Amino acid sequence: MSHPLFDSILVDTGYKSADGSALKYVDYSRPAPKALVDSYCKDYNINTDCSGACVNCQISQLNKYPNEGTWAVKVSVTDMYDPKDISRVVLKLKKFQQVKVLKREGEFWLVSATRYIGTCMKNESHKRFTTMNRALLSEKRCEECEGEFMIEPHQIEGFVSKNHITGFLIQCNFIPKEYEIPDEVAGLLSDKEEEMAKAALDPASWSKTFLSRKLRPHQQIANRCSAKYMSLRWGRRSGKSYGQAISILNYVFNTQFYEGKDTSGNDVYRGAIVLIISPFLSQISLIWDDIKELLKRNPELWAMQLRDVKTPFHQMEFSNGAVIKGFTTGASSKQEASTIRGQKADLIYADEVDYIPSDDLKKAIEPIMLTYPHVKMQASSTPKGKREWFYSSCREWPHFKEFYFPSTVLDNWDEIKATLDLTHDSFMQEYMADFIPEEMGVYQPHFISDAEMDFTYRQPAPFEWMGQQVWLDKPVPTWVYSIGVDWNTNAGTEIMVVGHAPSGHCFAVEAVNVPKQDWQMIKAENAIFSLHAKWNPRFIYVDAGHGVGQIEHMQAASSQAATNDPNHPDAKIGPKIKAYDFSARIEYRHPVTGEIRTSIAKPFLVENSVRHFENRLIYFPATDGILHNQLLNYIKAGISNTGMPRYGMTDNKIGDHRVDALNLALVAFKLEMTDFAKDGPIVTNIAISKGFGSGSDLRMIKDGGSILAEIRGKIPLGPNGQPATGLSALYVRHDPEYLKMREAERILEQRKTSLSRTASLTKDPRQKEEDIKTDRPGWHTDEEWKFQLEMINRRASARMHRRSIDKPKRNTI
Repeated sequence: MSHPLFDSILVDTGYKSADGSALKYVDYSRPAPKALVDSYCKDYNINTDCSGACVNCQISQLNKYPNEGTWAVKVSVTDMYDPKDISRVVLKLKKFQQVKVLKREGEFWLVSATRYIGTCMKNESHKRFTTMNRALLSEKRCEECEGEFMIEPHQIEGFVSKNHITGFLIQCNFIPKEYEIPDEVAGLLSDKEEEMAKAALDPASWSKTFLSRKLRPHQQIANRCSAKYMSLRWGRRSGKSYGQAISILNYVFNTQFYEGKDTSGNDVYRGAIVLIISPFLSQISLIWDDIKELLKRNPELWAMQLRDVKTPFHQMEFSNGAVIKGFTTGASSKQEASTIRGQKADLIYADEVDYIPSDDLKKAIEPIMLTYPHVKMQASSTPKGKREWFYSSCREWPHFKEFYFPSTVLDNWDEIKATLDLTHDSFMQEYMADFIPEEMGVYQPHFISDAEMDFTYRQPAPFEWMGQQVWLDKPVPTWVYSIGVDWNTNAGTEIMVVGHAPSGHCFAVEAVNVPKQDWQMIKAENAIFSLHAKWNPRFIYVDAGHGVGQIEHMQAASSQAATNDPNHPDAKIGPKIKAYDFSARIEYRHPVTGEIRTSIAKPFLVENSVRHFENRLIYFPATDGILHNQLLNYIKAGISNTGMPRYGMTDNKIGDHRVDALNLALVAFKLEMTDFAKDGPIVTNIAISKGFGSGSDLRMIKDGGSILAEIRGKIPLGPNGQPATGLSALYVRHDPEYLKMREAERILEQRKTSLSRTASLTKDPRQKEEDIKTDRPGWHTDEEWKFQLEMINRRASARMHRRSIDKPKRNTI
């Protein structure tokens, strides 16, 4: 339970998180109340001999991860004493080593520590190896035979001073209250040199002194932090990438590693190696550009750059021996972790890690950390809602320091907010850096709840909807029906029947599951024939993955039925059945331009379904628990190499096949009865669909009233006098160029008609009829012809027939 004063070091953003709680972040510059600090000193023995920001950090970390058992050594070395003989030391514990607290009494607490003993697997008599670091032992080999070790953990109990351990588990050296040069060194430096030396110790001062860039307060605390493992969850425009570029340069120019002695006995030091990892090459390039822009601010640092290449990977080398390397990894980069294997590093900076699959991230980072235990890691990303590596580093791992800063930390946040035009979820994800459920669940719970209605499949009583009595157990004459079929040899065959009302609303009117058993496919085919006879659907879309053979079988059965009785319902089912291949590309007509475009079938199908739920155009029975659970179970499992979403399930036992059947029924209507239909009737119109079921009102335009009436006249009407199904959402698009073209055509037709009448009275008997019809008089009408031809060839950004008009011969006077 949080301390009553804990909220005093928090800032409330005024927004709520996805779980309904207030969205707050830690203000590291705000002094913590003494009572709050004393409480955490007593309960967790936190360090107070440090910056106030570190005090707030310890309190917030322990508030997030209340720690009752596992503690860590906070001094360089401490002794563990034998419980039976307090004067005998049984083990020496090093800084950051974790112990289990068994008893809290007096100044010395009883704890247990784990020591790992490695025994040679080839010969047990060979020298054993003992260590407190299991990862180090897994990489080590026997000194006598190079064999691997069998690792055995041993628990050792003893007493340690309670002042030498803490409940704060993050490995860091804390930010000092003041950056000071040691007295023995300060006496050798001039005032200017001492100032520069202090700047080198403080990353925030270093940025201002050496790069002429002043860090914002939240950037300062992140750059000053020395935590070994760090996660940055920052909102967009908060300066995450730029701040990290400064941090990387500070590390490169102020860090060296001892490499022993050379053959002459001199100490050897090397520069730092920084590894930048991202799933996108564009992100690597962006960070690279920031680093180069910062280097150019200091000619001396710029002169230290010896090499800068981008192939086969990004690499920048410096005269002090430091190296910065940039690699892409993960599904989006098509590289996984192959390019990083064998690399060494002292600092790993992983950007947009939530786009990198957890397995690839582990393959890329864990081998380096096992080989070089001193390696530091910093990870950052815009949270995508997945409960994977980045989520765990922010919410589940107490050894990771999470810096959470939403975009509200910016001084000009009010100005930025006024320019945003985002959905609520996009805003919370991008600018509040919240783990919203959108990426986890494709269908959000509140939209699913809105879609659930109080009716049942095949209920005989009418259903009250929009002031009308609707029967859902039999076809409604003005509705169009479609059927979706998802075949699966394990879960059975799912069949969904959907009715589409003229208003654009859709009702799931029947759901059938043909369970897995003998002759499943035959029974499924019979069920489809039976549903077709009952509902007379316009379209039947079938999952092509497992149903190609069944489609051909049903079409053959339909042809056979047609030979016996052409009017039988079974004889009409053949042309209605279409295979929908989730992994292929589908073609559709763009509703505005009329051009044919392609899209991956599965995302197109899912996005169409999601729009129906978001626009509250789809309804299904609240009693259908299977569909309800499968909608909640449907997730985005990742991103493909081409950037397309991959879909999956949270629980395979729940499944997703009824959802797929529903989506097939919905996409059938979209591809057959709306402006997206590839083979739909081509009409000369300038219409654009606002959205299915959006109403039949027309947007008024100022010019071209006669043409507008002409276009309206071309929209077919249904029996009720309203626009036919699928055309109810047509909106006239004001296109001045198109209006000019149509007006030019009208004037030209009138002129040709008038000319034809005149010529018929005065025509020469030797003159051909076709020549008379195409004659045009004078020079003035040339401009009309040029204008008309230009307009026709332009398409005017609307879907229309292209007309070719040959220029007639000149009739000179």
